[in-house]
Amino acid sequence: MIGETIHFKEATKEKLTQEITQQLGEPATNGEGSTADMEKEGEGTNFRRVWQTDNAKISLIESNGKLSISIDTK
Repeated sequence: MIGETIHFKEATKEKLTQEITQQLGEPATNGEGSTADMEKEGEGTNFRRVWQTDNAKISLIESNGKLSISIDTK
């Protein structure tokens, strides 16, 4: 598995969610501050969207006020 994380300073979660959804369809998960997300990403996570493709998992995460995209490939 190969992973990469990209951090954004001037993007918004709404804009990135919209752009990724246009390319990949609706997210596989759609939770804000759910228990599973908190356990996986830590207590500072307050936004998480995950898109699943045949070869990759793309996660849009806002944690502790910072927005990032994580891409994990198989």
